Amino acid sequence: MGNTQSQQSYDEEKQDMQSCYGACFSRLMGPGSKGKEPMKPIHDEPDGNASKDGIPTVVITNSEDIHDDKKSNEVTSYPEKIKVYGPGISEGRLGEKGVFTIETVEAGSGQMSVRVRGPKTSFDIRSQPHPTIEYAFLVEYNPTQIGTYVIEVEWSGVHVSGSPFTVDVVEGTEIIYHGTITPYKDFSPENDADTLQKSIADPGNGINEKAIVDILTSRSNEQRIAIRNCYQEKYQKDIAKELKAILPGNMRRCVFAMLCTRDVYDATSLRKAMKTFKKQPEVVMEIICTRSSPDIQLTKEGYTKTFSRDLEKDIGSEFSGSLKKFLLLLCQVTREDASEEVSEERVKDDVRKLSSSSEGDLDEDVVMEIFTSRSYRHLRAVLDQYARVNQIDFMDAVDCGIRSNLKKGMKVLVNCIRTPHVYFAERLWETIKGGISLDDKSLMRILITRSEIDLVEVLKTFQQQYQKPLTKVIDEVTHGGYRHLLITITSTK
Repeated sequence: MGNTQSQQSYDEEKQDMQSCYGACFSRLMGPGSKGKEPMKPIHDEPDGNASKDGIPTVVITNSEDIHDDKKSNEVTSYPEKIKVYGPGISEGRLGEKGVFTIETVEAGSGQMSVRVRGPKTSFDIRSQPHPTIEYAFLVEYNPTQIGTYVIEVEWSGVHVSGSPFTVDVVEGTEIIYHGTITPYKDFSPENDADTLQKSIADPGNGINEKAIVDILTSRSNEQRIAIRNCYQEKYQKDIAKELKAILPGNMRRCVFAMLCTRDVYDATSLRKAMKTFKKQPEVVMEIICTRSSPDIQLTKEGYTKTFSRDLEKDIGSEFSGSLKKFLLLLCQVTREDASEEVSEERVKDDVRKLSSSSEGDLDEDVVMEIFTSRSYRHLRAVLDQYARVNQIDFMDAVDCGIRSNLKKGMKVLVNCIRTPHVYFAERLWETIKGGISLDDKSLMRILITRSEIDLVEVLKTFQQQYQKPLTKVIDEVTHGGYRHLLITITSTK
């Protein structure tokens, strides 16, 4: 480094970080984001994992001081501009690498440090320039034990938005849930049915919307269905229809949706997206591409039961070309079980098939066959290996190598394979149009369907990417009981 004092300070920080279970340290200096071009990360090649007290540590530095003192004084650091995203900061499975991306494009000059603290067994952590995104790092760590890992990302000593991130690493076959709604412990469907009856039974005092919201947003979907059944048996009425008849506007639509089974709600959303004058293909792709094979099978059955129609026939008549074939393949629910071990040889074979196309074009039949039938664990390994072998991200290859409408469906599916919470954060942003207009149906559908899966991560990602909490946006663009209902859904209990 050109500056002796700077080098000394850097080395001291490096020594401190090597006491962590896993750490990576990087220094970047470049013009700030005020209309100036940022510098790319400059790395020395690390000599594998350094070690102190048996704890692996990677230290990656820039190879030279790229500023003189005068220029350095003019540079401003913007930690709030750092973006951190990827599955590695939200969930972890034993035996799978935790991978996440750090974008520094508007962060100005600074020093990046990443620490991953976990159970008392050491593990590898590595960082490299992202293969396809400028001004970004790709960070990987390899958890060796189940337990809680804490990831700290700092820019010039300041935590970036969302840091520290907490990741629960579980067995590879275990499903991880980070929903805002979880099953209520002291659940009594009869008591809840009675409370709902009291909330609507006294016309003189009006409807007790708060009691309705409190119950529906603190009970899982399975419990809400049990309440509906109990109410029907005890009062000989359908509480969903009772509430739909007396609640105002969007609140009644949201409440009714929360009292439907998931398969019926998805089936209804699909039917509305295809039968309206202005078709909504993005809704169909969202549902078909993001649901598991068992969920799609239940939705097909719910579609037939509710509308006396065949979902696959309707998709076949509403879509065309490769996208139609792609959606119909997903509807055949042939995806492999996620509990199956990932075979390295099979991953390499799939990468060879995907890489064998000529003149940069991808073979659409091969792409569809692989991505509609393999498990998500397998496909994540395929995407990782494809980027290493071809030095290009698979989605960049899709952009260049697929010319049909299949491209739209593949973007949705690949985003959900990698980082579903990022995909749904972007979908939420689309539904609110930056607060200018609002797609209420999509907003409530995403919040309701993800509330027991990964809405916690979706909300964190939304705030990181758009520098604004979703609850604040909802508060600005909705009103009344509907606003209270949505905000309560997005609140962790």
